[in-house]
Amino acid sequence: MKDLNVLLDKYIQSKSRSRFRYGKSDCCTFVLTWIKKVTKKDLGKEFLDQYTDEESANNLLKANVNLEKIAHKVLGASKPLLLTMPGDVVCMKIANEWTMGISIGTRAVFHSNKGLLVLKLRPETKSWSVEGLK
Repeated sequence: MKDLNVLLDKYIQSKSRSRFRYGKSDCCTFVLTWIKKVTKKDLGKEFLDQYTDEESANNLLKANVNLEKIAHKVLGASKPLLLTMPGDVVCMKIANEWTMGISIGTRAVFHSNKGLLVLKLRPETKSWSVEGLK
């Protein structure tokens, strides 16, 4: 667990100055790159080449209902929020839109068009174990 926390800290620091770009540096790529770093699994290949701007991202979301549904499709069943550990993937509504992030305990880091955001996890938050994806 200590190694995962060190890896997570380094990963978040490495992304702290990355500029938001759809399909290159957004909430999904932030999470999918983290998953690949931890598990060596490339779970985003099906989606990442399907959008490059806000319009194509919104079209992809509409085709799949919403980001939470895509997360369930790619990551499987979510786990109870109380079992969320640092490094786990989360999906939470921010400004009425589902957004992907990475848990750092009772908070999570999200890559937004305003940079990295650290927000407290809310009851509606969905969570997936990265360790379970190995």
